[in-house]
Amino acid sequence: MRTVLAERPPWTRLPLAGGGTLYYRGCQWQLEPALATLAPLSPATGDAAGVLRRTLGGIDGAFAVVACWPDRVVAAVDGARAYPLFYHRGRRGITLTDDPLSRRAGLDLSVDDPLAAAEFQLAGYCGGEASTLSRQLKAVPAGCLVEIAPCAGPPGPQEEYGPETARVRRIAPPIQRPLMEPGEGEGLWRRMLECLDGVFAEYVEAARGRQVVVPLSSGVDSRFIAAMLKRHGHRDVIAYCYGRESTWERGPSRHAAEHLGIPWRFVPYSRAAWRGWFESEPMREYLPFAGRHAAAPHVQDWPAVRALQHSGALDRNAVFWPGHTCMLISNRLERELFRRPASEWRRNLARSLFRHHYILQRPGRVVNNVEPLLQRIEAVLPDLSGGDPHRLLNAYFEFEARQRHAKMLINSARVYEFWGYDWAMPLWDRRVVDLWAGIGYEGRRGKQAFRTMLHYYNPQGLFPPPAPPGPQQAARQWLKENPYCYRALKPLKDLAHRTTGYFRDELDLGWYGVVPYHRYIYHMGARGDFYSLMSRLYLMRAEGG
Repeated sequence: MRTVLAERPPWTRLPLAGGGTLYYRGCQWQLEPALATLAPLSPATGDAAGVLRRTLGGIDGAFAVVACWPDRVVAAVDGARAYPLFYHRGRRGITLTDDPLSRRAGLDLSVDDPLAAAEFQLAGYCGGEASTLSRQLKAVPAGCLVEIAPCAGPPGPQEEYGPETARVRRIAPPIQRPLMEPGEGEGLWRRMLECLDGVFAEYVEAARGRQVVVPLSSGVDSRFIAAMLKRHGHRDVIAYCYGRESTWERGPSRHAAEHLGIPWRFVPYSRAAWRGWFESEPMREYLPFAGRHAAAPHVQDWPAVRALQHSGALDRNAVFWPGHTCMLISNRLERELFRRPASEWRRNLARSLFRHHYILQRPGRVVNNVEPLLQRIEAVLPDLSGGDPHRLLNAYFEFEARQRHAKMLINSARVYEFWGYDWAMPLWDRRVVDLWAGIGYEGRRGKQAFRTMLHYYNPQGLFPPPAPPGPQQAARQWLKENPYCYRALKPLKDLAHRTTGYFRDELDLGWYGVVPYHRYIYHMGARGDFYSLMSRLYLMRAEGG
């Protein structure tokens, strides 16, 4: 067995008994006190994997931990798979690595899993618990630990045959929390603010003496992060925004930064600039570093971080705090699903997730039969036969958190790592996940509970109560709430975007300029999303095209 870990970002090391070494990265202020007690740990002292599993079970933030001894390796990732790890079975046995496509890993990887390749094109990532584009390469599942050791008997159901086995155990329990009492009103908002205040106080204290960089958009999440940094007294903060000069994000972002007294930078994008960036040598190096044979790489922030670094705006020890959040909207979970018999929930939830997330391409363009894909989705869903609607809601939440968000959106942190910076996502701390898992359906639709809390307390004066919706906003909301009208009009909107989005995309980034217009038209999916294009381009490069 081999362990090959990337040097970017650096791993912290801790010697272990029995000639072992512990490598870790993530929320060091939580990890270091817990892991310091493991110095005497070795396989000779007992169940090393079990001890590590119990220790990491109490960590709330992001982490990846690898314990290596001469005869075994134990590796674990948090519930959001913030720092992904992989293991590969080859001629030299099993290799554990965090960067499977690097030269140092030396792995011979091919695209040989047609089902995973179909998921990659439809959803932007490989589904299931551990799959990648290669059958030989497996990801350590979110919230799990894998122990690689010499085979000492018949393998269990999750183990692999051979001279070495890879045994998977779960660290993080499923996201299932009892429903908070309905109608708590101010009590709920106070509880939310207390939880978030506690999380941010800890994260801000850990960032003392470092520059915190906030990608600041017009959304409530990134503005809330900037406001909480101010609320908790962190002074060394810089915010930035990016896009074409005409982007609608620019004004609200700048206004929020000026209101908080935070230095603000704008990085201009254009279609012509994107063509040069995408064909550059650093981008060619970045794409496999970020995708890792498992997800379409996030490129949205790549030019902005590069420009800020080259301009000297960033300190060498800067840490990025993006606004990615576990407080997901839940708008895509249809009300009608709750009215179906509980015995049908699991299957219908799988169909709903497929309908809303596997949309980067038209399914018929990628696979002849979608049934195997539905079975893959259903396989990661919990048993819902008990008939508890809140459990159904959290089954949806867990899929979004540990599949789509862990594999695509949280994976955007690879951008910061590539340019040599640390990062933190306070709104993905497990305490926030647990809080959100206790809120009911109405509170999660449109993030209503979170938005109400913001308007009630108005942190740093940045979230005043909104004005009553105008006729246009009310009409749009009505259309979204009416599934029949929305489903009838959505294809027309998608068609318009698919044909004209090249010239003015929804985010106004100009990023479709990575390819000529005729290739944009060819690769676009049913909805016309940038990652319709990105997933196919990445797959073509992975296949040697």
